Amino acid sequence: MKKLNATLAVLASALLCVGCGPDNTWQRHTECLITGTITDSLPVQEVLLLPSTDRLESGIRIPVHNGRFEYLLQTDTLQLYELNIPCDHGSFYFIQFLPEAKGVRFEYSEAFEGEPIRMIAQGPLNRKRLERQAEERARFKPRMDSILDAEKRLDQDNLLFSEPYNELIRQIQSCTDRIRLQDLYRQMERMHTTGSRYTERGRQLDDEYQALYREQQRWLQEEAARHADLPSFCRMMEELLHGQRMITKQDPAEWIACYDRVFADRFPGHPYHKRIESIRQSMKAGVGNRYIDFTLPDTEGTPTTLSEVIDGKVAVLDLWASWCGSCRNFSLGLIPLYEKYRDRGLVIVGVAREFKDTKDWHLALERDAYPWLNLLEMDDATQLWEQYGAGNAGGKVLLIDRDGKILAVNPTHAELEASLEELL
Repeated sequence: MKKLNATLAVLASALLCVGCGPDNTWQRHTECLITGTITDSLPVQEVLLLPSTDRLESGIRIPVHNGRFEYLLQTDTLQLYELNIPCDHGSFYFIQFLPEAKGVRFEYSEAFEGEPIRMIAQGPLNRKRLERQAEERARFKPRMDSILDAEKRLDQDNLLFSEPYNELIRQIQSCTDRIRLQDLYRQMERMHTTGSRYTERGRQLDDEYQALYREQQRWLQEEAARHADLPSFCRMMEELLHGQRMITKQDPAEWIACYDRVFADRFPGHPYHKRIESIRQSMKAGVGNRYIDFTLPDTEGTPTTLSEVIDGKVAVLDLWASWCGSCRNFSLGLIPLYEKYRDRGLVIVGVAREFKDTKDWHLALERDAYPWLNLLEMDDATQLWEQYGAGNAGGKVLLIDRDGKILAVNPTHAELEASLEELL
């Protein structure tokens, strides 16, 4: 009997370990045929394909002929990809999938309820994703839609947003000064973050929605731990990236904790591990914490370490990009502040996030004439934006004191000037 019990215990342990140990199945060459149709109501000449962790600038452009497109994706890494279909005003509809040898097909139609893009999964991994998404929608979408409908009715009665927020929107709509406009947008972002954009009733609805969102996130984390497979690993990455892209940035701590419990030792070598460590690092890049050091090339290609430039000084770290108009407008507004305070010891370091080549960076530097040190982050080589919690944004601005402590993140020009008056 003792021998039987011991045998059963070993078998039980083995069963528990199945699917819980390291898994290298993500690393295999896959040729995935991607096909799709788009209705005539959306005149599209091309769609964009890229890994979900990348920016649109790096996407593969797939031509659309007579409402149809086709592309053979070849990859050695099983990770989430994103198909983007352009729509009005420079925005995109997008859908995510895993590349599989059986291929994947997409259909776009405005007649579809909800999202206009549908995926016809032809492989087991994408079928799992669709099944789990359907269960998630059944659990949460009706309740979320109910709150959103209530918000819509309140908005129609002009009772959703506070008067200060409505006044801010009016100022944005009438503003013709592009530098002033960036400060107004930053005020709007702050009102999003603090919840002060709402009336009392609007705040109550938002609180209900946020509570339901947290319930959804907990359920997703429990499901990820229960399945502990590649689709769950990818869904975790999807949620972390989504949290970074939201205006009111979501705290990644709970998903990072889920990663530590479930996925840290699984799928060794997968590129998501490195991305998650960058996101973990970004949790330390907030107000009150020390800045994150880095070494990047300047305009002459000379490696330059941030700490060697700013330690012991009051500094502004300006993360921007040549393709980010709002970032450049804000940076232009820093020039008068720099000229006013540099003799008192102010240091500004600009870092540009560029892709593929440096042509646009040099053109932007020539046109905007920033009079401070400028460094280059090429093709996200150091994942600097992710380390600073900027995700896929174009830029971010940080005020740093002489001890290296971050004093402010994305201040307005007026707030920055007030702080510099005190510090210098």
